[in-house]
Amino acid sequence: MDYTILYDQLTRDLLKNFDLFSLFAGRMIWPNGYLGPDAYGYERGWRTIFPSPSRNRWITEEQGAAVKDFVMAGGGFYSLHNNSHVSLSSKNYREVMGGAYIGPSGA
Repeated sequence: MDYTILYDQLTRDLLKNFDLFSLFAGRMIWPNGYLGPDAYGYERGWRTIFPSPSRNRWITEEQGAAVKDFVMAGGGFYSLHNNSHVSLSSKNYREVMGGAYIGPSGA
């Protein structure tokens, strides 16, 4: 088993060495860190001394295609936690997942 947080290195070449791919990642990354309204002191005006959070979607369509090709070739895939959010960023990945999570029920 291998584990990595290097999401930008997800490729067809990487996946071909495995029988099972498991992904435990949401759709967003925070390249400059995250400090949101739930952080202590944020509501007290500290937000002026910290940069505003900037989020990016991490998966590319090419990476989504790599996952799709891996699964179509018989590779196992196990999606964990809120990983179906990734489907919002890649049509290929969404086809593997069979849908996308857009928020909690009742929202």
